[in-house]
Amino acid sequence: MFWHIPSVHLYLLQLLASIRKAGGSVDQINILSEQNKKRCKAQLNALEKSVKHSQRSTNNSLTKQAAVLIPLCFVDCQPSIVFTLRSNKLKKHAAQVSFPGGMASDGDNSCIETALRESEEELGLNMSDVDVWGRMLPIPYSKGDVEITPILANIGKIDVNNFDINYDEVECVFTRDILSLCSAKSFAQTTFTSPGNGYTTPVFLGGEHKIWGLTAIMLHQTLNLIAPGMYKNKLTHPRTIGLATRKK
Repeated sequence: MFWHIPSVHLYLLQLLASIRKAGGSVDQINILSEQNKKRCKAQLNALEKSVKHSQRSTNNSLTKQAAVLIPLCFVDCQPSIVFTLRSNKLKKHAAQVSFPGGMASDGDNSCIETALRESEEELGLNMSDVDVWGRMLPIPYSKGDVEITPILANIGKIDVNNFDINYDEVECVFTRDILSLCSAKSFAQTTFTSPGNGYTTPVFLGGEHKIWGLTAIMLHQTLNLIAPGMYKNKLTHPRTIGLATRKK
């Protein structure tokens, strides 16, 4: 999985700066409340207005757009997030953890429509059951020639066994409760380096599937947005480059 590192770093800094400026905190009881929804929507709207399109991408000639749904939900009364494991049948990124989503089609009028349509195709998710909270900043992907827009939404109470899974695209569906994702014990990071450059990305452990790559970056920013006060994990870029390192 490849993403345009300078633009991703700008995306992280902009979102984190906006969240810290807004302040506030939530807990496990009100994290999916209407009040927290309004707070998140206000922050996303303010951030989008403050960032010019030219700053969100290093390539102004992008022709390909994609979107994913970040499905917040309740599982056995626990606030959680839905993930998919991509099918082994796929030619690209097979058996990797992801959010439901895909490339925009000619019939899509917005990135929200793309995310909802793809989620319906992959999981049988009824669009009328989705309460969209807002769109996060697009992330340049694959050498910067594609933009992926994460769409934050609440899909309510779910049972993963009730999803109508398209097994040509999805191997399985699983959830992680938000409280466990916020734990320092679940958080790690991987640092990569190349001549004159280096970057660090989050990794989430503790579940049946490791969450890494672009999905982990989106998850890291989602938790920073929806769970201030609960989620305190931060990325650090060490002077000495190493392999995956669990934060202590």
